[in-house]
Amino acid sequence: MTPLRTARPLVGLVMAVLLLASGAAVARSATPSHTTGTAVVVAPQPPPVFFADVLYGQSFHREVSWLAEQKITTGYADNTFRPSAPVSREAMAAFLYRYAGSPAYVPPAVSAFVDVPTRHVFYRQISWLASKRITTGYADGTFRPSAPVSREAMAAFLYRYAGSPAYVPPAVSAFVDVPTRHVFYRQISWLASKRITTGYADGTFRPSAPVSREAMAAFLYRYAGSPAYLPPQDNRPAVVTPVPAWQWAQILATGTWRPGCPGGSASFVRVEVPFFGFDGRYHRGALVVNRDIATDTREVFDHLAAAKFPLNTVIPVEYFGGLDRVSEAANNTSAFNCRKPAEGISAPESSPHANGRAFDLNPVQNPWIRPGTTTWEPAAGAIWATRRELAWQRFGVVAAGGIPLTWFTNRGGWQWQGGPVDYMHFDTGFPSVPMSGH
Repeated sequence: MTPLRTARPLVGLVMAVLLLASGAAVARSATPSHTTGTAVVVAPQPPPVFFADVLYGQSFHREVSWLAEQKITTGYADNTFRPSAPVSREAMAAFLYRYAGSPAYVPPAVSAFVDVPTRHVFYRQISWLASKRITTGYADGTFRPSAPVSREAMAAFLYRYAGSPAYVPPAVSAFVDVPTRHVFYRQISWLASKRITTGYADGTFRPSAPVSREAMAAFLYRYAGSPAYLPPQDNRPAVVTPVPAWQWAQILATGTWRPGCPGGSASFVRVEVPFFGFDGRYHRGALVVNRDIATDTREVFDHLAAAKFPLNTVIPVEYFGGLDRVSEAANNTSAFNCRKPAEGISAPESSPHANGRAFDLNPVQNPWIRPGTTTWEPAAGAIWATRRELAWQRFGVVAAGGIPLTWFTNRGGWQWQGGPVDYMHFDTGFPSVPMSGH
């Protein structure tokens, strides 16, 4: 069991009926080809754009994927996008230059900024930005390329990129922290008028806060008019890798693993998996599991995807702050989680989840009753508690004779905690039992 998050709306019965009960086949992306005589030659296709730290169901997944497909971002060499990292001023220059189509431009022989030498990796882009009067730099002649871009500066950049259009800002500010006398009041108000920004739920814009990379993706996507766009489907087979350093750092930061939890970073692996979504499309997710169930993890999720057993999202629990209830409420399929003391129901050394030898599939469609209570969790799962017949499998229900249970039963070494206690949960035994021979 693992409670879920609020970032993506829960998949309700109506959506499931519309998208899954129809039985519509998932359309695979068309592959361009040409004929030579009687033979058809299929052109090789690059793999779908995929950042390991921006999975389907995470905030701004669509916008980040769009940014990458437009060649506005390439991410980092370790296949990450680093969504929460601030956008640097040099990266902002690169984003806008690429957004403009990487126009032919010869930068000047002498830099306009004392801290941007002509050999700078983004010298062309920064010089182009200055040539278009999108930036003027600072009064001391610097550009400060590595400094983060503030939200107010981002508004000014986009306003100037648009040609500094004639615009009369309202007499009353849309944001409680942007007074009409603010130096960038016009630009921020223009950004809001175009629905490029909506600010925060508390009515603030937070002008001096740095712009995160995921927020910048959203701003550029909205600037483009929020084009109709679906990230490419991704049905590549599951892949097992070591847990990357950036992910282990998140696991530690959220307390998903901490002193007193079993194992350590070398005890676990990351498994990137395909899955068939509630939207009738293939996506890619990731799980952290114990090394001794890596093969089973790879094989079962490849099998579930091939059989089109639907899953809502597959995101490691640290994305939800390591909070089981949050992950479950978001209907997220998960594995490893050394639960916080307030959520744990067994000692970490005994816990299948803390040892990375358990899965929780679609918590909403497969709820559980926490020991010592009589209430189904997550709350949205209560209506699904009695829908256990095989016919409900197309909605993501784990049922007797169904796809997941049959695979785990035939595989051996796995137990289902279903009916009437915990329908979502599969593990290798309690206390946690190491897997061997698979």
